[in-house]
Parts: sequence; structure tokens; C-alpha cells
Amino acid sequence: MTSQSEWTARPKRVVVVGNSGAGKSRLSALLGERWGLPVVYLDPLFWGPGWVQPEMAEWRRRVADAVAADTWVVDGNYGSTFDLRLPRADLVVWVDPLPVVCAYQAVRRWLATV
Repeated sequence: MTSQSEWTARPKRVVVVGNSGAGKSRLSALLGERWGLPVVYLDPLFWGPGWVQPEMAEWRRRVADAVAADTWVVDGNYGSTFDLRLPRADLVVWVDPLPVVCAYQAVRRWLATV
């Protein structure tokens, strides 16, 4: 049986996933700040200069290194690394706002770059 303290314990490893523009990065930052956890953003680990993608083995090594730590909030989808992240997570959060929210955030982010 699970004790009450196990249900109320603060998670040490959190995975935040959801559509582009859903608010994953903002929520990850808030959770990291609130719970004192380092935040790992997968986009900067994945994309190299000039938007070059890494080789799969290198990409998986980067993620494996990041989630080897005892505590973290990992922000990002990248299904190719779910097997590295999800088994270690204490909590998985799926951010699922209305599609119009995702579209608005994506356009807003794009406009900030032009």
C-alpha cells in the first residue's frame, strides 16, 4: 500500500510534454523555481548552430547525461528519448490547452524573431 507521505512528496524528476506553443517551457520554469529543481530544455540540447540536428546516438547520449542527475524538470517532447526520461520520472505533465492557445503562442513566438 502507498503511504500518504509518498502521495504528498515533492517530485524530484518531472517530464513536461505537450504541443508546440502549449506553455511547456513556462510551466517547466515555474515548476523548477517552485520545487528548486534544475530545468533541462531539450530544444537547445537537440539543435546545433544553424539548426543542425545531431546524430541519433549523440542526441540520446546528451539526454541520457541530462537525466542521469538525481533531480530535474525536463521540458520537451522528442519521443525518441521517452524511453530514457519517462521511466525515471516521478511526475509526467501533459500540457493540453485549446488549439487556439497553441496557435497564438506559436505566432507570437515567431513574430518576436522577425
